Amino acid sequence: MKASVSSVLLALGLLFRPGQCIPKRGNEPWSVILCKFKNSHYEPRTAEWIREWISAGNNPDTVESFFSSVSNGLYDIKGSNVTEWLKLPWSRHDVYRMALTDRRLQSNKKEKPFALFDKAKQLCISFAQLHGYELNEKKITIINSEQTAVYGNENGVLLSPKLIFTSVLAHEMVHSLNIGHSYSDRYKRYDDAYDLMSTANAHMRPSTYGLSGPGLNGPHLNYLGWLPMDRIIYFGRDGQMNRTISMSSLSVPHRLTSDSLLILIPYDRDEPANVYTVEYRTVFGNDASIGSSGILIHKVEKFGDAFYSHLITYVNHVYDELTAGTEWISFLHRDEHYNFQYIRVKVENLQKKLHSAEIRVISTFDPSACRKYEQRIATERKDTVDSVCLRHNRAITYKDIEVQRKRNLFYKLRATFGQNECHEGMRWRAIDAYDYVCVIPERVAIEQVTSWRKKKRHSFCYSGQKRRRAFEGDNVCVSSEEFERTQKENMDAYKYLKHLSFFNGQDKIRAIHSALSETQIKIMSTTRDRAVLSRILNPLMPSEDISNNNDVAVDKPIEHEGYAESKELEKQGVRTAEGGDVNAAIEIFTRAISTCDINPSAYNNRAQAYRLVEKNEEALADLNRAIELSEEQGKSGCQAFVQRAMIHRLKGDDDAARADFEKAANLGSSFAKLQLVALNPYAAMCNKMLSEVFQNLREGKECQESK
Repeated sequence: MKASVSSVLLALGLLFRPGQCIPKRGNEPWSVILCKFKNSHYEPRTAEWIREWISAGNNPDTVESFFSSVSNGLYDIKGSNVTEWLKLPWSRHDVYRMALTDRRLQSNKKEKPFALFDKAKQLCISFAQLHGYELNEKKITIINSEQTAVYGNENGVLLSPKLIFTSVLAHEMVHSLNIGHSYSDRYKRYDDAYDLMSTANAHMRPSTYGLSGPGLNGPHLNYLGWLPMDRIIYFGRDGQMNRTISMSSLSVPHRLTSDSLLILIPYDRDEPANVYTVEYRTVFGNDASIGSSGILIHKVEKFGDAFYSHLITYVNHVYDELTAGTEWISFLHRDEHYNFQYIRVKVENLQKKLHSAEIRVISTFDPSACRKYEQRIATERKDTVDSVCLRHNRAITYKDIEVQRKRNLFYKLRATFGQNECHEGMRWRAIDAYDYVCVIPERVAIEQVTSWRKKKRHSFCYSGQKRRRAFEGDNVCVSSEEFERTQKENMDAYKYLKHLSFFNGQDKIRAIHSALSETQIKIMSTTRDRAVLSRILNPLMPSEDISNNNDVAVDKPIEHEGYAESKELEKQGVRTAEGGDVNAAIEIFTRAISTCDINPSAYNNRAQAYRLVEKNEEALADLNRAIELSEEQGKSGCQAFVQRAMIHRLKGDDDAARADFEKAANLGSSFAKLQLVALNPYAAMCNKMLSEVFQNLREGKECQESK
């Protein structure tokens, strides 16, 4: 029997899931891992304080409350969890050395400076899983050292003690929503004081949990789908090029206002998403510390595959906002008649207490007009393209006609617009004003016919019906066929977005391509997670465990009546260790040794467990025995040499470590070979010299010849 789409979706947990696509809507719980380095008992905040800060506190200043308010309830992190403070069995220096010897982390030049933090996140997350914590897909790691805040696609956010406050954490979390930093036309990056993504230079407010706010600017809210489509104006779409528009403040919950929230004013005839945006911000809520209310204008422009926005500033870049009676004008270019095309925005009135404004907008932008340096060449067609604009008088191509067609129909083709514009011929499903899923026009009509049901909700659905669940909170009863069609539309939504790209950055969108590919991703992630968990027990042997290195010879056969049972006990011990009970695992490994005392891998496994609970002397004894039983050969001998070498390194005995790494390298360990390079005293000296040279260059010092 074939499984229905809905059953597959439920099995994969994809209903209401925001995933990696845009726009963002639904519940997405995060996990917070609290992590202490070995020999450091410092806890910057208690676990209970952090739980309250994230979501458990009955307080409008929680991180959960911030996202609920800035998204107007469309995106929430309910269900987020926080671990207790976990003490790693490695010091900060140990983790730093691991980062230096991790080839994957060191291979990416852009990410290399963050290798320490990436390694810390990786170890802390795996250590939490090892101790039985169920972690959500989105993760935040808080360590008790350093001074930084970073986000990475693989393991999420990392925070350090001095940056445990809402603005910084929310800033890093928004990066996970495919948004980079914000800009202005003044100092470029981190210079939009009205936007969270310029944290450090933004208008942050004091709160229960440190600094918080501000909200997000209009272009970011438009990108995320957090503005109602019926309150966004694509200027000129209705044929009016000179009008006064009533606006409501973006700082106030949408339910408390009724006027337009964002104006998009196009200026590029060949890229309709290149627009100036107009928004109104007031001293309220997340924007309580913006200083003064005013009108903000941003320029959204495409560079490469991504769109960027920057805040327009005024009067020699002194002011960020327009106030009552002020205006802004932008001259675009001269047309074929030598007339200037321009855009003018004037603030007629600001009602700060009512959070409303009156804005006069005039635009002479004409996408069908030729530029002054172009010639209008007639075509033989009698449809919408009777002429085209060309720089030179030449033969007209099909591409020329298609380009001119889109210019002539510029506004008529804007059935959808902005960052969530659909491909030509598609429409927003618009079950509600935030439903930006792109569908064929016929589907919009079907939803309009059934929209009356939203007004009359029942506590149950009739036989053969299901809750539609187009998004969280959509409880309309529909047929099973309609339910499945709706869920498929949700899954396929990314395919019909015209602009599926990162915003304000050149990163990549990781879209969910299908239920099948999502399953494959989960399987691969699980395999990787298991490998990383294996590294927790043996953290510095990644090559053989994860890279499937086949250069290491297998162990020689063991003929002993208890060998098979011993191997089964080893597997049981590994599962127990992965479940978080390391002491119980040690007992099981001990039983495995008692059952077959000539099994070297049992000693290896127990040594790994001993290392985890910091019993290095006991681990050394087991490793010596494993080396003896393996006769310094095979996989067991190789792993024992690597483990023993790492204990020697932790003790500072590099000569002994080098000797064991050489033996492991001779047995085929690529990791050991890498460690030998790191232990080369000449390489260390060279690295130190290079480090000094680069430091001098950074400080502006000239290199001097030695005398």
